[in-house]
Amino acid sequence: MMEAVRLVYCIGATKAGTGWVYQYLRAHPECHLRTLKELHFFDTLEFGLTGSRVRKLRGNMEKLQASPELDPTSRRKLRDFQDWVPVAESGDMAAYLGYLSAGRGEKHVVGDVTPAYALLSVESLKKMLAVVPDSRFVFLMRDPVARLWSHIRMLAKRAMSAGAVAEQVAADLLTRAVSGQEPRLTGSGAYDAILSRLKSVVPAGKLYVDFFEEVVLTSSVDRLCAFLGIAPHPARLRQPHKGIAIPLRDDQRARLRDYLVPQYDYVRSEFGRLPAAWEASLAKGA
Repeated sequence: MMEAVRLVYCIGATKAGTGWVYQYLRAHPECHLRTLKELHFFDTLEFGLTGSRVRKLRGNMEKLQASPELDPTSRRKLRDFQDWVPVAESGDMAAYLGYLSAGRGEKHVVGDVTPAYALLSVESLKKMLAVVPDSRFVFLMRDPVARLWSHIRMLAKRAMSAGAVAEQVAADLLTRAVSGQEPRLTGSGAYDAILSRLKSVVPAGKLYVDFFEEVVLTSSVDRLCAFLGIAPHPARLRQPHKGIAIPLRDDQRARLRDYLVPQYDYVRSEFGRLPAAWEASLAKGA
C-alpha cells in the first residue's frame, strides 16, 4: 500500500538557501519534487495574481517549446509546465496536491519551495497547513545584512536587462529599503514578523527553523532530515548560487546594520545566540 503523502513547504527566507534545499530534497531518494522550483500557488491566490502568473508560465513554456532540441531535463521541465499551467489557472487545492504527488511512486515526501510564502497572511498559512494531514514548514534565516544585500543584488541584476547600471540600482534599492519604501524586499528578512505568523498557525512539531550558515554552508542536514522523517542523505551541494558581484561599501554596510539591528536582537532573544557569521557581521558594521 502506498504510504500517505507528507507535504513540506520551504518558505524562505529569500536568498537564504532555499535553492540549495530544493536541490537537496530533489536528490533525496525518499522525496519527490517536480522540476519547477517556485510554484507561487498560495501567494497567487492571496494577492489575485492568477492572470499575470499564468501569462508568465505560458511564456516560459513557449520558450522551451521553441527550442530546436531539448535534453532530458528540459523535456521533463516542459512536461511539468504543461501539467502545472492548468493547475495554476484553476487555483484548485486538490489539483495542486495532485500535481505535487503525480509520479511520486513509493516516495512519501512531496514539496513546494517558494520563498514568497513567508510573506503570506495567517489565513493563507492555515490553508497551506490543511492541504494534507501531515504538512511541515521549513524556514531558514541568513545573516540579515548578507541576506538583504544579496536580495538587492539579485534585483539589480534583473534591472541590467533594461540597461540599468547595477551598482546604481543597488545603491538606490538600499536607500529605499532602509527608508521603509521597499516592504516586500525588507519583509522577506523580517524574521520577527514571519516567525510570529508561523508560530501562531503551525504546530511546534511541524515547524523547522534553522540558520543558513549552519545548514547550507556546512551541509549539516541530519536535523532537517530528522524533522522531515527521512533518512540522512549525503549533501553534495556545498555552496549556494552566487549572484552578481557588487561590493558593499563600509558606509552602506553600516546603514544596513543599523536598520537591521532589531532582527539580530530578535533572533538572539528567541534562540539564545547568534551564529558566528552573524556576530562578525554585527561587529563589522559597528
